[in-house]
Amino acid sequence: MNTKRSPDNPVHLEVEDKFQRFHFSKRIADTIRERESEECIVLGIYGAWGEGKTSVLNFIQSGLNQETEMITLNFNPWRYPDENTLLQQFFTKLANALDTNLKTTTEKIGATLSKYAKLVNVPFVADLSGQMEAIGDAFGAVEVETLKDRISQAIRDSGKKLVIFIDDIDRLDKTEIHSIFRLVKLTADFANTTYLLFFDEEMVSAAIGGRFGAGDQLAGKQFLEKIIQVPLRIPLAQPAALQAFFIEEINAVLDRNGIKVNENETTRFFAAFEKAILGRLDTPRMAIRYANTLSFSIPMLMGEVDIVDLMLIEALKIFYPQHYEFVKNEPSFFIQTYYGFEHSRNDKKITWLKETLDDLGKHLTVREIDGLKVLLTTIFPRLEEAFNNIRHRDNVENEWYRQKLIAAPVYFERYFSYAVIKGDLSDVVFEDFVGKFATATEKTQKLKTLIELSSSETLIKKLRSREELLPWEFASPLAETIAENIDLFESNGAVGFFSWLDPFSQSAILISRLIAIHENRTEGYELLKKIVELNLDTKYSFELIRWVKASGKEDKALFTSAQMTDLKVIILAKCLGHAKDQYLHDIYPDLVYRLYNIWKDKDEEAFNAYIKSFLEAANDNYLKLLYSLTSKLTLGSSPNSYTRNIDQEQFKYITGVVDKELIKDYISLNYTDEELSGEINWEELSGPYQTDQNLVRQFMHWYQHKGTVDEVEVIK
Repeated sequence: MNTKRSPDNPVHLEVEDKFQRFHFSKRIADTIRERESEECIVLGIYGAWGEGKTSVLNFIQSGLNQETEMITLNFNPWRYPDENTLLQQFFTKLANALDTNLKTTTEKIGATLSKYAKLVNVPFVADLSGQMEAIGDAFGAVEVETLKDRISQAIRDSGKKLVIFIDDIDRLDKTEIHSIFRLVKLTADFANTTYLLFFDEEMVSAAIGGRFGAGDQLAGKQFLEKIIQVPLRIPLAQPAALQAFFIEEINAVLDRNGIKVNENETTRFFAAFEKAILGRLDTPRMAIRYANTLSFSIPMLMGEVDIVDLMLIEALKIFYPQHYEFVKNEPSFFIQTYYGFEHSRNDKKITWLKETLDDLGKHLTVREIDGLKVLLTTIFPRLEEAFNNIRHRDNVENEWYRQKLIAAPVYFERYFSYAVIKGDLSDVVFEDFVGKFATATEKTQKLKTLIELSSSETLIKKLRSREELLPWEFASPLAETIAENIDLFESNGAVGFFSWLDPFSQSAILISRLIAIHENRTEGYELLKKIVELNLDTKYSFELIRWVKASGKEDKALFTSAQMTDLKVIILAKCLGHAKDQYLHDIYPDLVYRLYNIWKDKDEEAFNAYIKSFLEAANDNYLKLLYSLTSKLTLGSSPNSYTRNIDQEQFKYITGVVDKELIKDYISLNYTDEELSGEINWEELSGPYQTDQNLVRQFMHWYQHKGTVDEVEVIK
């Protein structure tokens, strides 16, 4: 994992200057060096956070340090915890910087500064006894002004100029800011001394405004005018330079992580960048913050998400943080459709979305709002349904899923957690599985491991999303291994109409699709036959054949009728072999209707002999036969299925498999004419109503040719 960050550090050399700061700084250094007046002067270098104030400081200091007559002192007040320490450390650093003898005595200037500092720092000594001791010591030496004059004279006599840099003033609280200004203007305004104060004018004036005049920011600015004799604003970085720097930082992150983006990905990113990000990119620090964010998020999600989507959602976090939080906390507005049943739009949801975005965008310009909309719709295409009245097709989420886009509900959380959450399947692990499975010796174990890491449902969904891209060398052994371990693909509770969404059915659909996609039909059939010949669950064999048949095109089946019949005969032979001396009905009660059809088509004489034997084996077997050959009905989400009516079509099917006279004889043996002549219940929608007696009455109704159901009284 490569998490090297773009350093948010100021530059020192002219060759590192990307925003024309060096020449601005050089002119300031030249002016200080050439200045003839001995009066103390205070320069204010104004710039917002991240605009390069410290880089300007470095350039000025570097230029002045080349001259022997210049003494430079760099003081950062943000490092000290309180006002007392701040002032004491200032004079200590100043004494060390000067470190020269007064011409009139043998006393070093450092000692004089120490005495001076004690006196001027009196108001900030918390302990009263210490305060009195400081006053006594200081006045025992010399008076304040005398000390100040001696310090100024020492600087003159040295033939040098003192330049004091104070940075990060805008990071102090308002009391500390005021202390710095009092120090500069009233306490340490020595001869041949230049102060350069670096801060954000707006922030500092707002912080100290409460102490003066009307107590607002304007009052703070008026106070600054009394302190700062020469205000200088750092020139704004040119948009072209910022954009070039931004691109350079992004490319550096991508290169460090070995990522190559294609032309389409580049176009998609920069279309959103130009509209939504470039206008908000006002300082180099913003570009560096963004690059630093990518330097962590990209290695953490490499191979797990779409890189362009990751770069864009991270841009939203840096440049539009409030909108980022809205997206993160309200995913339904960004990854769920705005259309309901019968293609109706959810206008209430759309109104709420627009009102929320309007509220969040109150501080944005019209151009920024329009750009933000482009950024959001680029990341979340569902928003086109709300903004542009565009309806996406129903299967579009499958494409987003395959591309690992944030718009795919399964992937959304991954972009915010920076990890593959429990129960999800890592795409890196999945790709490794695809790459190594074909040559693995323990294929079953590899499959089990992958399912244990997530679930069979997640694995099948992942495989199905790539089914058209999987090579046959992988697809063939995968299909065989899944079939051999179908017990791993547990039910997810889907029933009725949605039962095909169950991992059991989805695995059969996957295998059928892999076979259908493969152009070599001979190889496809050989694989299918090999799977059917395995000691599979019989239900799964039929499920597989069902979906292979469905995978063919309307005008051309995947395989011939003879080939499909051969597969069914294989299934029948396995079932008969497994049953041995038992009846198929006792082992495969839910599948005998399929097995009976296959058997009758293959060997009608043997099948009829079997049916006769089965009916003779038990007095109620004729009922078992009727129930097994009558279709079932599943209501709603109920896991249970109910026996349907024996209508005219159902009667034709049953008697096409078994001789109707044979069934009629067994019914007559068990029911009297009076029992068979009662009213018949044909109501089907009320659920599990079917009874043995009603079932045989329905059968006998059609046997006796009593007409259609409409002519029969329906019992409600």
